[in-house]
Formats: sequence, structure tokens, C-alpha cells
Amino acid sequence: MSRLFLGHLGALTGDERYEWLAQAALRAVRRRVKQEESTMTSVGAFVGWGGIIYTFAHLGALWNRPALFDEAKAVVKFLPDLIKRDEEFDIMGGAAGCIAGLLSLYRCVPSQDVLSAAVMCGDRLLECAQPDGSSVGWTTQTSPTVRLAGFSHGAAGIAWSLLELSAPDGRSAVSCDSH
Repeated sequence: MSRLFLGHLGALTGDERYEWLAQAALRAVRRRVKQEESTMTSVGAFVGWGGIIYTFAHLGALWNRPALFDEAKAVVKFLPDLIKRDEEFDIMGGAAGCIAGLLSLYRCVPSQDVLSAAVMCGDRLLECAQPDGSSVGWTTQTSPTVRLAGFSHGAAGIAWSLLELSAPDGRSAVSCDSH
């Protein structure tokens, strides 16, 4: 996430060295995409493809570079199989985090493919929810016996992502234009 921080710091301060560092970090992300395209299985926001999509979408909007949106959309094409196999579910490594990245991209460049992938993530979360009286929870590979409640690894983050996905107009309070 340092690439986003540096990109925004450069934009706010006008200091070119921060943008240069953000560009260097983006080159590293691109190398990672090429190297791990066939091996990375996580779809989450912090340790997976959702975070890469989020990065491309935000930097594309910040720098007004539509080519970054295209790079993000290229990642979307190989997500469906990974989403179907997701067992983490949370913001960090699972479908909830992928929803965040996908909706970020969708808000910048609406696309049926992007929205369909986000809905597929939501469907996976709902399919794997474990009812418990009047609530639901998720166990994960990281926490196979305890249903966590927190934002990063638990029900709060999953609920937030489902709420974002359910916004009637496909947009939340945070849009592509707010950076």
C-alpha cells in the first residue's frame, strides 16, 4: 500500500520524488502480476488480486491514466476460478477484500465483467456463511474453529463488503472522484 501513499503524497505536495517512488512501486506490482499470475490464489485486498486491482484503479484515477484501469480489468479475467475456491473470505485474503478492489475499479470504469466478478464474490460469501442463531459468521483457513468478528479478518469486514456490493446504484459514499 506504500505505492498508494506515495502516489497521493506526490499529488498533494507536488514533490516529484514521491511520484517517482510510487511509479517504481507500481513497476514492482506489474512484475508481481507477471510472475504470480498462475500461482497466486488469494483474492483479498492485502495479500491478493483484490489489492492489485485496487492499486491500479486508485492510481489510474489519481494520475488520470486509463491504461491502469485496463491493467486492472485484465486481472479480473482470471478471478472467477479463484473466487469459487476462496476459503479465506475476509478483507485481508478473501472475497470480501476482492469486492473492495472490484468496486473501486467499477466506480472508475463501470463494466459488467467487473460487477459480475464482485457479485460472484458476494455469492461466495453468502454461500459459505455459517448461521448461528440470529447471526452468521465465517470460519477460515486462518481461523478454522473460531468465527472472528473484526474488520480485517472477520464478520465486520465481510458485512461491510456485502453492504457496499448491495448499494442500489452500484456506488457507495466513496467514489472514484474522491482521492
